[in-house]
This record gives sequence, C-alpha cells and structure tokens, in this order.
Amino acid sequence: MLTQQSDIPYTKGQISGLDQSLLADPGIQDYAADVDNRMGVGIFRSPRAPIPLRPALLEAAAHDDLIESAKRVRRLIRGVCGDPGEDGSASLAHRVNHTPPGFSLWTEDPSQNRFALHMCRPDFIFSGGIPKLMEINVNSAIGGVPQLAKLNQIYWSHPSVSDAARSVPMSSLDPGSALSRMLEDIGRVTDVAYPRIALIGYRSHVDDFGHEIVFSEIIKTLRTNGFPTVYAYPEDLHVRDDGRAYIGNLRIDIAVRTFVTADAPEAGIDLTGLRTVIDEKAALVLSPESAEPYASKRVLAWLTRNSNELPSSDRRFIERHIPATYDLGDLDSLPGTTESAKRQWLCSQRPHLVLKGYQGHSGANVHVGRTTAPKIWEELVESALSTGRTVAQEFVEPDVLTLPVYDETEAAPLSRSFKTVFSPLLLGDWCGGILVRQMPDSSGDVVNAYGGGAANMAFRSSQGDRFSRKSH
Repeated sequence: MLTQQSDIPYTKGQISGLDQSLLADPGIQDYAADVDNRMGVGIFRSPRAPIPLRPALLEAAAHDDLIESAKRVRRLIRGVCGDPGEDGSASLAHRVNHTPPGFSLWTEDPSQNRFALHMCRPDFIFSGGIPKLMEINVNSAIGGVPQLAKLNQIYWSHPSVSDAARSVPMSSLDPGSALSRMLEDIGRVTDVAYPRIALIGYRSHVDDFGHEIVFSEIIKTLRTNGFPTVYAYPEDLHVRDDGRAYIGNLRIDIAVRTFVTADAPEAGIDLTGLRTVIDEKAALVLSPESAEPYASKRVLAWLTRNSNELPSSDRRFIERHIPATYDLGDLDSLPGTTESAKRQWLCSQRPHLVLKGYQGHSGANVHVGRTTAPKIWEELVESALSTGRTVAQEFVEPDVLTLPVYDETEAAPLSRSFKTVFSPLLLGDWCGGILVRQMPDSSGDVVNAYGGGAANMAFRSSQGDRFSRKSH
C-alpha cells in the first residue's frame, strides 16, 4: 500500500506492491476525480497539489505513540500554563502576550472555560523516525474534523483498501465517534445526558468551507449516536426569556464553533449571537477563546527551557520530541552573555533555526532560516527582538515519504516524494484520527494546504501485533 522510502515507520511487506497495481489501474483517473470532488468542499488541497490516492498506513507502535505523545504534550502544556477553568485565562494571555481578535468572544467564566483544552491537535513531523512536535492547535476550529470524516469514508469504500484489509489488519479512527464520546463526557459533567448540539458555521464570500455539506458526515454520526444536532450560523442563535440558547425552536446545550474567530472579519461572520450566548451563559461554547493562548509558541519555549525542573520522564520526553525553542521576547533565554552576542548567535544560526510568531495558524508568521536570504533574516531578527512576540525554534529535517497520487498537471497517477505532518486529533480523552498533510518535497518547508499541500489521513496496521488492544 505504501512504499518505504524513509525512516518513517510505515507498514511495508505484504501490501507494498499495491501502490504499483493502483497506479496501473485504468480507472484511476475517475477515482481521483471522485476523491477530489467529494473532498473539494472546504480546505482540502492547494490547486497545484496532487490528489492523494492512499492513506498513510502507520505501524501500530508508531500510530499509538503519536497519539500518546499528543496527549502527553497536552498534559505538559496544561501543567506549565495552568487550568483555564480554575485559574482563569487573563493571566496566561498576558504572559504569552496574546492579542485577541477585533471582535472577541473572550470570557473569564469558569463554566465556559473548563473544557478549553478538550479539543486540540498537536502537529508532529517524523525526523529519523522520531516524532517531533512543531506546534499545538487548541481551538474548536482545528482542521481535520470534516476532512478525516470524508477521507475515512472515501478510502474504506475503495475496493483496493477492502482487499488489502483481508491480508493486512488495518483500522482507522473516526472523528465523529470521538466527538460523540467527548460530548457525552461533557454532558455527564454538566448533568445533560445527551446534549443538544449546534455546529456553528458561516456563510462566506471567501471560500466554501462554511457550507453545511462540509460537516455532513459529522452531523450524521452525532445524530446516530443520540445527539440532536443542527448546523447553523451565528446570526441564527438567540436567547429566550428562559435564559437558554435556541436555534428556531430547538434549545441548544452546546455550540461548537467551526471557524477561527480571528478570521471572522475577512469572512464577513457576524459574531453577535455567539457573544450574547456567552455573556448570558445560555449554552456552552466550544472551544472558548481562552483556549488560544495555550497554542502560543512561547509555551513551547517555556517547556524546553525549563525542562530540568520537571520529572525525569517528562524531561526525557521533551528532549526527544520537542525541538529547542528560544523566546525572543526574553533575552535571558538566548545563548550568549551580551545582547550583541545573542543577536550574533541568532544570525549565525540562520540555517538551523525557524522564526515563528507567538500567534498564527496555517503557516502565518513562519520564516525558515535556510530558505531566507541572510540580509532578510537579519531584518526579521531585529524586528522580532524589538516586538518581543516571536520564538526561534531549532529546524528539524523531516523524513520524506513516497506516496501514490494523481497529478493533474501531468494527467497521470505517479509516485511522489512528500514532506508530511502528522496531527492526532484529540477530542477530550479520545482521538478522532491522525490528520496527515503532505506537500511535494520541492515545494518548501512549511507544509499546509495553502502552500502546495493536501490533506490526507493515517491508518493503523496491527500486522505482527496480534495481541495489541490499546484503546484510544
């Protein structure tokens, strides 16, 4: 199914030959068109990115290690930052120099904030076969929920995957099922057995990611798991005299925001309804904006700088899985005895560093030293030191993976080398799957759907692991 061309621990052996048979399939062009059509609603791939034809099949140990590493990262971040439901979030926001969006949904209400870390997606790359953390996304709008649900359905419906599953044990995790379990857990805590759910999207003049069809698989799974669920827009929300949130005549217990509030002005999203629901405590909104400071790159700098203060097992985990990260807003964290020496170190280490803004998603405010001209790098360093809102992170060389894709430019199926990011989707105590983003090796170092990449997913193979029954 996948060709082993790197140190990434992919399943090989019995099914590796299926790639070649897939590429020779006379119906592959129609299959690729079907994949692209079904995935084409929402953010799936850059127009110039090849269409994925196969999931990445991870060996069971690597698949499980990614998920456990993601959970451990979340625990470490909670430990260094504090719990938003107990300690409030204004203090953390101040410590990470967090800037809320123009129209903010910020709240200090513990009842809103206590589930702030339930929905998160740490992003890893493999380097030398070892998962390395790049960043952590903490927000209800984390990419992967609708993409994983669609890819799951597409891949399992293709005969070649079913055929391969007869000889090689493989499985995948489902985001809708994980979301259902998380909502059931939250309902148990809030004394609502099966909460009434609203997925809050938007009508966009920029893209079609706000359309209900993007979340159709998720909505179906929630409904069949016992949760009354509707898709709605912020302006549909209203609070009645009983102090509860409604969409039409349906009372809402939990509203799940499916977009980043910072993107609301550009997308023309009216947040007034959500703001009213939060202010009047009419429903629980997931995730609150208080989650966003936990995603600050400054938090990674705290972890790597202060790892010696943690238990030895955590220290070893950080040293193995989190690249050294330096806070440019705290000169004491940088090597060197004088300010001039610290600047010189940052410039001399350009090929080995990446500059990242404290805030930002989808590759925004990221500058890779080895692809940045020295003069421009010096200017970026000076700007970062003056504003104090940037980290310098050790550059990690990613392992390259060969995957079968359909290249529209060449109108042919091909095997291509990709840089890949692996992102376990954590929903409470559950994992909803591992999102994979793949970008041609020649397209740069920042992997995302905007810069030439495409979304994919990872399957788990328990070949040679017959007694493994680990639950996620």
